This record gives sequence, structure tokens and C-alpha cells, in this order.
Amino acid sequence: MLFTADLYSKSLKPIFGENTIKPTAAYKNNIEWSVKVAVSISLLVIVAGIWSTYTTSKITQSKIDQSLKIEQLSQQLTNHYQGLSNALTLAINSGDKHWKNSHQSHRMMLIEKLKMLTDKSQLFDSHLINGLSKIDPAGLIASLNNAAKTEVTIFNHLERQQADKAFAIYRDFEFQQQKLTQQQAFNELQAALKQQATDIINSLQLRLIKTTALLSLQIIGLIALWLYVRRIIRRWHDKQKIRSTELLYLAQHDALTGIGNRALFELRMADGIKQSRRNANGIGLMLIDIDHFKTVNDQYGHAIGDQLLIKIASELELLSRESDTVIRLGGDEFAMILTNLESQYNASTISKKVLSLFDEPMLFDSHKIKISVSIGIASFPDDAEDHDELLRKADMALYEAKRKGRNNFQFFNAAIDSAAKQKIDMQDDLLDALKKDQFSLHYQPIIDIRTEQVISVETLLRWQHPKKGDIPASEFIAVAEESRLILPLGQWVLKQACQQQVQWQQQGLSAVNIAVNLSALQFHQAHLLEAVEKIMNESGIQHGKLTIEITESTLMEQADSLAVKLHALRSLGVNIAIDDFGTGYSSLSHLKRFPINHLKVDREFTQQLPSNLRDVAITRSMIKMAHELGITVIAEGIEQQDQLKFLVDANCDFGQGYFLAEPMASNEFKQWLRHYQQQNTSNIHSIR
Repeated sequence: MLFTADLYSKSLKPIFGENTIKPTAAYKNNIEWSVKVAVSISLLVIVAGIWSTYTTSKITQSKIDQSLKIEQLSQQLTNHYQGLSNALTLAINSGDKHWKNSHQSHRMMLIEKLKMLTDKSQLFDSHLINGLSKIDPAGLIASLNNAAKTEVTIFNHLERQQADKAFAIYRDFEFQQQKLTQQQAFNELQAALKQQATDIINSLQLRLIKTTALLSLQIIGLIALWLYVRRIIRRWHDKQKIRSTELLYLAQHDALTGIGNRALFELRMADGIKQSRRNANGIGLMLIDIDHFKTVNDQYGHAIGDQLLIKIASELELLSRESDTVIRLGGDEFAMILTNLESQYNASTISKKVLSLFDEPMLFDSHKIKISVSIGIASFPDDAEDHDELLRKADMALYEAKRKGRNNFQFFNAAIDSAAKQKIDMQDDLLDALKKDQFSLHYQPIIDIRTEQVISVETLLRWQHPKKGDIPASEFIAVAEESRLILPLGQWVLKQACQQQVQWQQQGLSAVNIAVNLSALQFHQAHLLEAVEKIMNESGIQHGKLTIEITESTLMEQADSLAVKLHALRSLGVNIAIDDFGTGYSSLSHLKRFPINHLKVDREFTQQLPSNLRDVAITRSMIKMAHELGITVIAEGIEQQDQLKFLVDANCDFGQGYFLAEPMASNEFKQWLRHYQQQNTSNIHSIR
């Protein structure tokens, strides 16, 4: 059964609307511009309102003053006219001449007030002057003056005590008619003045209504304007919330797979541990690492690698429970946070399901890819007190799963913890050993199994610990590589080996080639070529006398740049040997592309020779293939006579192993080589 990479069958990301408007600087500038315009308009409207109110108040005061002035003038005219008439009437009725002064006083005041009406613009609005054209104060003054002649005659008769004559003149029809006409003119004038005062008040009310209406419209306009601005700002806030949600999602989710990233991992772990402490439930942390994912990238390209990561993320999401969280921590490492974990059985069940996902190959763009994963599991509160410790313990369990051959899961336990502490102690001891020169080199001969000549020695590192004694390289090399202490250690080994080869040559020994192992970490250093060239120049080792051994798995890493580096090393006079051949995943095309001098057959294939027929077939095939490519073959792990005989018959070139010679210290090897060269024997077995 093949899994097909239906990458989009499950949406791993929330769908934000296609028309979602993401706030931009331009949109923000528009809002700021709108607010500024609204503020400017508001200020203008407020100033206009204040000015309108001020103008209205001034006009109102003027109108009121004008109306009061007209009413006051009307009242004064009435008083003086009545006083004029009453003085004449009383004088006639009483025959008393003394009313003459009162009559003359009222007449003078009346004429004075009437003269004030001759300039209508002082008292009347311009739009009302035309309506008052029938009012003629000058005519009324003339009428008063005409009547005054008769009235003077009346008062003269009264002064001469001729009351009858005075009364006769007063009662004269023509005089009465004149007085009646005068009274009518006066009444019309009073009516006009009253109407003028009323019109002024009415015009004032109209203006107040207009002003009130204008102010109301301004207030309504301001309210509408700011409601619009509020709406714009609210839309901006809504968009900001949407944008914040998007940014929060992007910050907490992996861009490639859509599942949570390390930020969400930290958040969910913290929340999960809080909940666990509150509810007394366990939490499991499962770290999942894809085995040999770099090989997939190198062989099929990063596009296929990305599809693989997306597929695995999707499958883990489908597999997980609703309360669990699936995280991509980075690269090819995933995590599952298992909440409400009752026992290890639950985590074990989920781990088995995860492993079963990779029982069959996956299909990507017509490529069938068989992969596996390694899983490390730790739980809270059994294994850790906080999420940092929990992550560290799960990572230790993952390392144990890889150490046990990958494609399995391991729970953290006390043994793993002890091994981790030992590794930390080992790192400290390694650093101390570098400082205190506790390392030494041993040399194991590599012999031409046909001519019996020693053609090379392999440099082997030894560590004599002051308290723990001799520590095998198999126990500390991996720790040195993980801690990157292999870099200074490897440089020390290369330097010491080159110096030793030159010293042997100076001591009269045959020019034996010396081989030095380089780890993948050392080999991929950016300045490897410069470092090798410097050591060769400083030591004085001849071209062709140094062989660098790299493992087959190193060939798979950065193949293009590796070819350039290998050719550069060859140009320096360095031979290249592939160590542990047959145990890695290299393509045969690499042997054709790379400038390889020697192929070392791993002891895994030689230790059961010649009894294991599969090993026989594989070994013969490798020897034949190497010879066809012009590469010499070195068989490792020769420990028995029949192994050696088979290899000789199979046309193997060189051999190495305890049956031929054990690793030796420098002085011991020097003695052994001299003794070996002095022997004259036909059986290589006799020179062990």
C-alpha cells in the first residue's frame, strides 16, 4: 500500500477571507487625514457658530434698543400731544390764562419730538422706511404751527378775560375741523410707530429662528461628521484585530506545514503543565525525528523533502487526539504534546500508530520513498518538574531511540539519565584531556597481502585517563563529535601523525604512508583545506605520504561541494580512502565522480569469511568493482588465516587486522617494523 501525497486534503491553516483588508501605512494615513479634516471642519463650524451667535446677540440688542426707543418716543408724543390738548381744553373750561405756559411747553416738546421723525433712518429699518412714506411729520408740525396761531388768539382773549370770545374761537367749526385733521394725523403716526416696533420684534424673532436652525444644522453636521470618523476608526480597529489575529497565527504556526511552531509549543507546554498541576493529570511529550531526512533532501531535492514534511504533519494531525497538540520544532523534528495522559500505555499506543504510518513507502511525484522515524517520550510530573526539563528528557529518550537503531520509540528512564550524565562527564573529561595531553596515537600496519610489504599505517587515537584508565575510542569519539571537541582533537591527531611520519623517515625507516581518519564534522569545515595544507607545510610531510580516510556516509553529505573538496585535497598530494565501505547509503556514481584511491571493506563483511556465502559474494563484488574503477581495496578486520587466504584468492590488494599486526605505540611500531623488514619469510602469518 502506498501513501499518496494529497497535500491539500486537510487544511492545516485557518482560512482568512480572500477579501480581508490588511491595514497598510496608506490606509492609516487616510485615517489620520480624515481626522485632521474633521477637526478642521469642526473648528470652522464652531467658529462660525460663535460668530453667528455673537452677531445675532448684537443685532438682537440693537433691535431691542430700537424698539424700546420707538415705544418711548411714541409714549412721549402721546404725552405731549395729550398735554397740549388738555392744557387748551382746561384753559377754555376754567378761563384760566395760566394754562398758556403748559400749552406752550407741550407744544415745543411735541414739535421737537416730531422733528426727530423727519430723519426716519435713525429710528426705522431700511426695509420699513418705504412702508412709512405716508407719515409726514413735517405736515403735522405745520398743522401744529397753523393751529398755534388760533390757540395764541384764544390765550390772548383769556389774558384779557374775554372768555366768551376765546370759547367762540375754540368752538369755531374750522378750528375744530383743523384739530380733527391734526388728531387723525397724530393717530396715524402713533399707529405707524407701534407697527414699526412690532415689526422690529417680529424680524428679531425670525432671525433668532434662523440662527437657531443654523446652529442646529451645524451641530447635526458635526455629529454626522464625527460619527463617520468614528466609523472609519472602528473599521480600522476591526482590521487591526483581524491583522493581529493573522500575525498571532503566523507567529505561532509553521509556515510550511501549518502546524504549531516552537512559539506555540512553549505556550501549550506552559498551559499544559499548569493544568496538570491543577487537575493532577499527566502530560506526555513525544519528540519525533525523521531518520536520514538529509538523505531524502540530497537524493530527491528539497521540494520533495518539503512535501514529505507537509505529509507527515498532516498525518500526525489526523492521528492526534483533539486535546493533543502537534508541533514542528524545526527541520525534520516534530513534537506531540499529549494531555490528560493516564499512563505510559497511552503514549505507547500513540507511538506505535506513528511508527505504523511509515510501514509502507510514500509516493511523491512518482518517487517511492521509504522512511522511518525515531521517537523519544518523557512525561510530567514523573520525569520532569518543568517544561524545559521535560523537553530535555524527551530529547535524551530520542537520542536513545536513535542509538538503538532508529525506527523505534523509547521512554525516558533512569538508565538514560545516567548515560546522559556520563556523557556530560565525558565531555568535561575530554576537554580536560585536551588541555593535559592525555591522548596518544597508536599505529596499525596496512600490508600488501601479496608482496607482504607494509605500505601504510592507520592512525588510531588512544586516551589514557588518570583515574579511569584506558578508554576505548568507541566510547568517546561520538561524544567528542556531539560536543564538537572532535575539531581541535582531530586537528591535533592530524598534526601529530604528519610529524610522526616525517620523524620515522628521518630515523631511516622506509617511507611508510600514514592514514588519518576525519569525521564528517571535520571534513565539512569551511577551512579544512587551509588547515591540512598548513599542517603539511609545517611538518614537511611529502606529497603522497598522507591518506585521509572518510566514512561512506560522509559521501552522501553535500555531494557537489564534496567533489570539489576531494579534488582539492588530491591536488595537495593527499590520498583519499573510503572507510567502512558497504555500511552506508552511498550511490555507486559517487565512486565514479570522486578521486578515490582506496576502498576499505568494513569488518562486517570480512569477519565471517569465507563461511558466509552472502559475505563472500558481496566482498568479491566490491573488490571487482573497485578494480574496474582503478581503486585499490583494503580489507579490515582480518583476524584468521582462512580470511586472509580468501582475500588473497579474491585479488584483494591490502589487509589490516589483528591477524596481521596489532595497533602499536610509536616506539613499539618502529621496533616492530625493523624486525619485520629483517625477516625473510614466505608466510605472512609468521610475522605477527
